[in-house]
Amino acid sequence: MAFRRITCVIAVCDIHDCGNTRDHDGGQPHFDTEAEALDFALGDQAELPDTWYQRPTGQLVCWRRDPLHDWAREQDGKIRPGPDAMSVTFD
Repeated sequence: MAFRRITCVIAVCDIHDCGNTRDHDGGQPHFDTEAEALDFALGDQAELPDTWYQRPTGQLVCWRRDPLHDWAREQDGKIRPGPDAMSVTFD
């Protein structure tokens, strides 16, 4: 039985100890270059703006909602009011 080691690249969330990967339909796509993995991770931002994005520092941030991810989104101006947000108008 023969074996061959193959090196591949996947996109991984950089937020403290997250390590979430960008899977697709239950499987993790593997790429030959970092540019290809980055294109895949950021590919659907136009349709789904609350998915992955790249910070000005180059770090990747995944879709998770917790204090650390939300802090990064807030720092980068990515926070939007949620479905329970209330608007108040004063006359």
